[in-house]
Amino acid sequence: MREKMDVKPTQVLIKEVLEILGTALTDGITAEATLECTDDIQIDSFDLHQILINLAVNARDAMKEQGGVIQISLRTVTNVKAYCVACAAAIKGDFIELSVSDNGTGIEQHIINRIFDPFFTTKQQGEGTGLGLSTLSGIVHHSNGHILVYSNTTQPNQGTTFKLLFPLFLKTV
Repeated sequence: MREKMDVKPTQVLIKEVLEILGTALTDGITAEATLECTDDIQIDSFDLHQILINLAVNARDAMKEQGGVIQISLRTVTNVKAYCVACAAAIKGDFIELSVSDNGTGIEQHIINRIFDPFFTTKQQGEGTGLGLSTLSGIVHHSNGHILVYSNTTQPNQGTTFKLLFPLFLKTV
């Protein structure tokens, strides 16, 4: 276990992950980022890398047949009123939103509430352990964040969006 948290600028970490993804993505799949927020998520840089890589690999796997774009975005959102899909807590307020979207096959609505369970996977045997989203949930919640998931399986190329909401710490002058 790491003793000290290593927090780096969130935009820098996202750009690092995009560089890593450049070699991990298959033909026909690209990754891009829209960085509208300059506030930093108070999270260990290793943990943020792990979250982004995990979501990007899942997105890649969802688009392996048709290809597509993984979109990572960072923005500030205000007046959010929702429920965390992982812990069912009511969420209200202003947050830094880190989202990862794909235009893959999507996640069936009846299993979204199970995707954060340890060892739950929809992948074929030998293709995944089912620990990625469980680990992601633990990291996000350890950082006082929450998770929203939107998925569309009825329209082609609509895919899934994971929105990770982290506390917005106001900068003091």
